[in-house]
Amino acid sequence: LFRIARYLRQTCNSDDIVHAHLFPSMWFVSLAARLTRWSGTIVCTEHSTHNGRRGTWVGRLIDSSLYPRYDRIACISDGTKDALGEWMPRVSDRLVVIENGAELPHETFIARPPVTKPVIVSAGRLHRLKNYPAALEAIALLEDLDFEYWIAGQGTEATALKLLARRLGVADRVRFLGFVEDMPRLLAAADVFLMPSLWEGFGLSAVEAMNSGLPAIVSDVDGLREVVGHDGACGILVPPNDPSAIALALRRLLTNSEERRSLGRNGFVRSKQFSVEAMVQRYIEFYGLSDTVTHSP
Repeated sequence: LFRIARYLRQTCNSDDIVHAHLFPSMWFVSLAARLTRWSGTIVCTEHSTHNGRRGTWVGRLIDSSLYPRYDRIACISDGTKDALGEWMPRVSDRLVVIENGAELPHETFIARPPVTKPVIVSAGRLHRLKNYPAALEAIALLEDLDFEYWIAGQGTEATALKLLARRLGVADRVRFLGFVEDMPRLLAAADVFLMPSLWEGFGLSAVEAMNSGLPAIVSDVDGLREVVGHDGACGILVPPNDPSAIALALRRLLTNSEERRSLGRNGFVRSKQFSVEAMVQRYIEFYGLSDTVTHSP
């Protein structure tokens, strides 16, 4: 807190914009600006529809001293905006939706030939919110099909998930890949993308998978629903706490290469609207800067 206050006082002037991300950094910046009576502009980005503070009196006390100090607040999805507006109604008029931007390495659609042993892939840290136990339970319901399930990511639940895979009898078809440096290459080698998260502010991994031409099976939650779309043209929305529904969606795509191709092509087209360039342009407008401003990498 005091290092940020000193930075505002000694380095920043009234024409500057300070942009904060994530708690507690956002809280420290708001308190530091108040402590120093700094007259510049502070903005922040809200990244999630859910956190441990919401729904508690302590969290409301903290957030009441945090969000109202910000001049503008960028939200990474409509769901994120709606959730924050419901939690902190007094800042609703300061909220602007700016979707996250993803690196989109593929300029053309990757057409995959029919395969005898499709690969399902998930990407994300091994954490409760990613809901991998439900995915493994769904995999266990597909014992009559021949496929592999790859999980890219690392985290505190790795050991528990591997034990669960063995207990469910699916360890022979589930590969825990750990950290994967070349995600585009991995996604290009897969056939179906699965993201059963309990909640997501946005879903960059889903965008990256769609750019790789993968049909997506994702949780029907705010953030992911906005990425994939509501009409089912790019993928299938499933209830995150229903392994049977996840299994049905997986069966549908694993047994139908034409539908995989159709959903994947539509997803590839849709992914283009979530580029880094589009996000940068929105932030330029958010800051009130000219679109002729030159930005260094």
